[in-house]
Amino acid sequence: MKSKIVWVLLLISSFGWSQIESKPIIYVTGLGKVRVVPDQVELTFAVETSGSKANEVQKSNMQKVDAVLKYLTSQGISSNDIQTERVYLNDQFLFERKKSNYVARQQITVLLKKIDSYDKIVEGLTEKGVNAIDNVQLKSSVAEQKKSEARKLAVESAKKKAAELAAASEVKLGKLFNITDMSSDYVPTQFTKQIYAMAESAMGDNSQSLAAGEMEIIVNIQATYLIEY
Repeated sequence: MKSKIVWVLLLISSFGWSQIESKPIIYVTGLGKVRVVPDQVELTFAVETSGSKANEVQKSNMQKVDAVLKYLTSQGISSNDIQTERVYLNDQFLFERKKSNYVARQQITVLLKKIDSYDKIVEGLTEKGVNAIDNVQLKSSVAEQKKSEARKLAVESAKKKAAELAAASEVKLGKLFNITDMSSDYVPTQFTKQIYAMAESAMGDNSQSLAAGEMEIIVNIQATYLIEY
């Protein structure tokens, strides 16, 4: 039954496009851009411990991770905004010493809904045992709303472009036949902070280590209009 439905849909689609191919059309693209100041930070960091005994390394790392998670919740961060990403225990054989060295690593991602809490949180994380920041992304709590605004601008841009092309070609612009959103999800501002930046914060550096700036949300569409005579 499903295969029959698929074939029917394909036939309808083919029929529709065969009809449009026999008619004159105007094909345009539209671009919409909206700027927004980020108000959130997504921080991905890791706790890493090394040693000669696997069980001790793993236990020590788990204790540090537990302290980190308790610290985050103590700062009012919801458990829904904390995600454990990766956990692994790796055996690194040291040839010069002819013995194994074990490394335990736990990666965690947390969403900070107040961007100005970044420095304080990072300082607290270093004190609890975090020794690597893998990624930092600036985000906006109104990103979807702004994307809708950008989409409207893209449609208006395409419609204006089609009207200009029709006027320049001395033809009458007809109805919109097809429209497609070609854009992907907005890409948050992204950069990596190394442990030395965290250490500066932990040592009492009062300068702001995170500059928010602006994000640009972009929507691209493709539109096909019929030409009327």
